Amino acid sequence: AFLRASLNTLFFINRVVDVVFLLDMVLQFFLAYRKHEPGRGTRWIRDHKMIVHNYLTSWFVIDVFSTLPFDAISVFLDSDALQRLKVVRV
Repeated sequence: AFLRASLNTLFFINRVVDVVFLLDMVLQFFLAYRKHEPGRGTRWIRDHKMIVHNYLTSWFVIDVFSTLPFDAISVFLDSDALQRLKVVRV
């Protein structure tokens, strides 16, 4: 079972963690990544369009769903349905 969301210290710590993850998501649009090519070895991709495409087609959707603040929304809307949506985040 999940704890009922309320405005307490843990709630604000969670918001700080959400901001850190959000900053990480922004950085992912600018950081080079390694691409392994058989016979040629590994090379670093630094082209911005390729970096954006790689992130959008790999971890972006998972990162977005993991940072959605379902508990914050449910506190302000006082919705039991949103409380149950926290299962998606797990």
